[in-house]
Amino acid sequence: KLPYSIRILLESAIRNCDNFQVTKEDVEKIIDWENTSTKQVEIPFKPARVLLQDFTGVPAVVDLACMRDAMNKLGSDSNKINPL
Repeated sequence: KLPYSIRILLESAIRNCDNFQVTKEDVEKIIDWENTSTKQVEIPFKPARVLLQDFTGVPAVVDLACMRDAMNKLGSDSNKINPL
């Protein structure tokens, strides 16, 4: 009976609930969305996948590759640039 968007947020919060980045209180805020919707509350959202149109996906991959190259040139660990 929940709106589709609230179900997506709730499912993501439950799946990622680690009591560090996503807490039990975050899940409860989403469940009680009718009362918290009028307040300025922050809720975590960690999408499982991001869908991009063909012409927008390529620039995103190029940006990641450029950031990895820049990290290498700066002598840092390029593995820190990870889309996950």
